Amino acid sequence: MNLNALAEEDLAFTLEDTENGFARKFTLIDTSGKRYELCGIVNDIALSFDTDGNAISAREITASFRLKKLTDESGNYLRPGRGWKAEVVSDEGGKTYTAYITDFKPDRRLGIGLLILDLEFVKDGS
Repeated sequence: MNLNALAEEDLAFTLEDTENGFARKFTLIDTSGKRYELCGIVNDIALSFDTDGNAISAREITASFRLKKLTDESGNYLRPGRGWKAEVVSDEGGKTYTAYITDFKPDRRLGIGLLILDLEFVKDGS
């Protein structure tokens, strides 16, 4: 087995193990309203540093998932883009947040997709 195949097998454990790992379930919604249930690592970071090294309040929400899990009927990778949304359940209180996808960074070598999410653009009051 080559290293790419081994890395793909490891992703199943690393990104999708909700019982022994850090994985969480989340939902992507495309522009037509079709829902894609995924599992991966969701980060909600509320602190950053400015260029002088001072701690500042800044919120960045990201979600990582296996690219293999977001494909169409033909097996082609889907590319989340403008108008797509993500529903993520908060760690605190279990409230579901809806955020727009502002950027999608696929790493085809490792088979990981990274989504940058933004709550500021939510229009439905979530």
